[in-house]
Amino acid sequence: AVDAMAARVQNRMFAEMYRHGVRSYVLDNDDSLFKFLLHLERTPVDIEEFIDSPEFLGATDLELWPEVRKSIVELNQFWWKGPNDGAYTDGLLMGATGTGKTSIAVVTTLYHLYLCSCLDNPQAVYGFPKTTSIVFAIMGAKPRVVNKVIYIPMRKLVESMPYFQKHCMPSKLIESEMYFEDKNIR
Repeated sequence: AVDAMAARVQNRMFAEMYRHGVRSYVLDNDDSLFKFLLHLERTPVDIEEFIDSPEFLGATDLELWPEVRKSIVELNQFWWKGPNDGAYTDGLLMGATGTGKTSIAVVTTLYHLYLCSCLDNPQAVYGFPKTTSIVFAIMGAKPRVVNKVIYIPMRKLVESMPYFQKHCMPSKLIESEMYFEDKNIR
C-alpha cells in the first residue's frame, strides 16, 4: 500500500523519502526521517531539479561539465537515506586546478542550504534550540582566495535564484557572511 501511494506522488524523491521512512521505522525502529518530514515547511526537490529548474540554479549562469554534474548528483541524490543505505556523509575532492572541485563544493553546499531552508525549524531536526545557529563553514588556507573564489560567487548564486528571493534571502546588512535570519542559518 505504501508503494502504491508513493507511486502516485509527483515529487518522486519525496515519495521515496516517505517509503524509506516507513521501512526504517517498521524494520529498524528509526523515526529520524519522519521527524525530518514533520518539520517540512516546503517539500524539497531532488538535486537534479535543483540544478536544472529555473526556480533554482537553472535561473543562473552556472554551467557544469557533464562529469562534474554526475559527481554532484551522485554525492547528493540519496542524502535522506543515511549512510547505511547509500547516502554519502563525506566527500573528499582532490585533483588538479580546473577539474570542478569548487563547483561540486558550491552546488552541494547550496543544495544543503536549500534543504535546511525547507524546514520550519532546522535546529529542531538536529535537537538544538532555535537560538543555535546552523553554520555552513567555508574554510581554506587563504581567506582572501576563499572569499573571491567560493563565498562571493556562492552569494551571487543565492541572490540570483528565485526560490531564495521568495523564501530565504540572506541579510543585505551583513556582507561578510550570508545570514538567513528567519532560519538562523549562517
